Amino acid sequence: MQAAFTANHGLVLQQAAQRGLGIAYNITFLVWRALKEGTLVPVLADWELPLNYLSAPYPASRQPSPKVRALIDFLVAEYQPVLPWDRELTAAGLLIPGQVAANRY
Repeated sequence: MQAAFTANHGLVLQQAAQRGLGIAYNITFLVWRALKEGTLVPVLADWELPLNYLSAPYPASRQPSPKVRALIDFLVAEYQPVLPWDRELTAAGLLIPGQVAANRY
């Protein structure tokens, strides 16, 4: 099947879906407000792609500075197990706990 419209920018995909041009695969970070307001709705909730992971690389030749270590520790604590922008969606029943953060809208 050939797509009538393609884009590689999340906000463009969101606007296209909101204008009725079809469904879009997007991350909740970009569309959480539209989900909450009801201008977008989740579809294909049983389908998901593998998770992408956040990494914080630093030179192997030395330990990270205390500031970098603090940032890494903060990111680990803040983004696991539920991403901050997904917490409100989960509480509102718009996202199933444990569901991949990148959903189709």
